[in-house]
Formats: sequence, C-alpha cells, structure tokens
Amino acid sequence: MEQIKSEVEIVADFFRLLSLAAELYEPLKIYQYGLTKGICLLFEEADQLDSLIFNLKQLEDVEIIYSPKTSKLNLPNYKLCIYAAQKYDKKDDIHNFLTSPRYLTAVIVGGSIPDNLPDTYKVFLPANCFSYSDARDLDSEISDIKDFLRSHPDSMENELDLFETCTDFMNASDKPPLYIQLLIAAKMYCLWHRSFHSEYETKSRHSLLLQSIQNIFKLTEENLDTIDLSSTIIKLFLNYTENNPEIRYATPDEVDEKMYRQLERDNLILFDHSFYYVSETLMKKICSPLLQSFRWLYIKENLRISEILYCNLCQDKNYTRKKALPNCLCNDRRPRFLWLRKKYFTFPDNLAPEERRPYNHENLSRNSRNKCLPDIR
Repeated sequence: MEQIKSEVEIVADFFRLLSLAAELYEPLKIYQYGLTKGICLLFEEADQLDSLIFNLKQLEDVEIIYSPKTSKLNLPNYKLCIYAAQKYDKKDDIHNFLTSPRYLTAVIVGGSIPDNLPDTYKVFLPANCFSYSDARDLDSEISDIKDFLRSHPDSMENELDLFETCTDFMNASDKPPLYIQLLIAAKMYCLWHRSFHSEYETKSRHSLLLQSIQNIFKLTEENLDTIDLSSTIIKLFLNYTENNPEIRYATPDEVDEKMYRQLERDNLILFDHSFYYVSETLMKKICSPLLQSFRWLYIKENLRISEILYCNLCQDKNYTRKKALPNCLCNDRRPRFLWLRKKYFTFPDNLAPEERRPYNHENLSRNSRNKCLPDIR
C-alpha cells in the first residue's frame, strides 16, 4: 500500500505543476522556456483510461477535447488542453495539436503508444494514480494558487528573472524542457505556499515537489522500456477472464453440442498444454479498450511479431487457424481461432487463468511456464 500511496502523491504533484505550467504558458515562451514538442501522457491501464479522463475533467483549467483539429477552438491561453488519441488520427493533425502556439497541449493514451504519434515528451502514469476525490481536492488548491499568482504578477516576473541563476536550474542543465517547466512551476507554487506558511515549511514542501518531479521522470524511464502493446494485451486478457465469470475453459475434445453453443456466444476459451484458442470476436471484446487507439489488424500483427500469436507458417498474415473439435457434431467441426501461446499468460501467483476457476479443476495443468515477454524490435 505504501508504494501505491507514493505514486498517488507523485502523480498529484505532477498534475499540480503541469496545471501551473499551463497557467505560465505565455510567460514561459517569452522567457525562452517554452516546449519544443508536445506531451504524451501514457496511462498504464488501457481499460481505465475513460475513468482517468473523467477525473481530469474535474480540474477546471483542464480542457478535454474530442478532435485534434483545434482551428475552431477558442480557449484561454492558461488552459491545459488534453486529447485522447484515436486510431484514425492523422499524424499531421496530432503534430499541429501538440505544437499549438496558443496553450499547453497533451495527448493521452492507454496501455501503449500508438505508432502514428509524433515525437513527444512522454510521461508514464501508473494505474490507480488519480482518483475522483484526488481531482476535486487538487482543483480547489489549483484555483487558489492561480488566483494568488494573477494577483502578484511582479513576484512571478521576479522568479522568472532569477530562475536562470538558481540552484534548481543549475542542477538540471541536462534535463529536457518539460522538466525545467515543472521546476519553474514548483517555484511559483512556493510563492503561494509562502504566503500562509513559514519559510521552513515552504522549503520542505518545495523539496517534496522536486522529489515528485524526479520520481515521475524516473517512473517514465523505467516503464517506457518495459511496457509494450503485447504486455498490455496479456494484462487485458487476464483481467477480462478474471472479471467475467461467464467465461469458461475447456479442452477441444470436451466440446459437445451444448458446449458449442457457448463458443458461439463467445463464452468459451479452449486450451491445451500449448495454446489458448480464442475466437476473434471474443478477443476483440478483450482488446476493446485498445481499439480506440489501435487498429485491430495492428494489434494482431503485434501479437504475431512478439510470437504470442501462432500463425500458419506459409500464410503468416492469416491470423486465425482452424482447430478440430472431435466430439462436436455441428456442421463446422473445425472453427477458426486465434492461437495464443499459453506460456505468456499467467497471473502474478503463477496460476494460469483456467487454474483460478474452481469448476475447471479437472483440467489443471501445472507445466512450468515462461513468464518473460518477448521483446519486439
């Protein structure tokens, strides 16, 4: 629990400072601290992305938009403008959005970064990191801070004049511009904090903000190298089968006429020692959180390249293969499935999905499994 609490505080501080950086968008450009490219917020859990976006809407100065084409938008320059990337977005539209000269912009994606996204400053956001109550509390504080800063423009200007010679800046000479902007935002936060706290308390709070800046970049660096689309799909598969008790497991030779009806309703996953056999329709349901940002063909190709999806060697782009059902008397005894290599699908307790279901106890298979995901190059 302590780790979760720490990440919640880090993310709250990040959005606190990012909102202040949006407030300072014009002054930062004037003082040549503006960003040279946009921000990509990569949220760990694709199936929780809608919830995170809803929580971000609780911040008054965050504007969630539904198209990257901003020519008709008339927003004040202190807004933080966020767009949830879609799979059919044109790269030029996203680039133009992320380099808007009018306000600070960011795209948000879940699970993995789409291939049509231009180069950005990437920030990784862990799961369960920003709740509705977190957002409501933060909104109230940010409103107070911005009211204070707008009432003290001379103090803001003085901080910007002195920033180039301050210790924070000198120690961050090798950091990207987004890091520098967050450092400046932390300075502005302390102007407000000092107005009703002691100097000692303000220095302590400033130190914690600097730690949060360091930690959000550390989290990003650690996770960008390990998170990929295939690992997200596996996580979605495990979550879906865990949270949908109507999903049953069976071996191919167990499928009779009655059980075949469950296959048709996409409530049955077949398995043996080597594979899970999943209908394409069911797999689309499992991957639905990703289908907002990724084409279905791209998802299947990613699984094939990562060797999670087993394809016909002579037709590697035919992603489904037939599987015989020897005890089924239906007309189609060899329906098509996506053949997923079973060794990649285990829960943290080292149990396979079917092993966690009490009604599948007769089908337990405890062969050793490779828990490492393949790298996609």
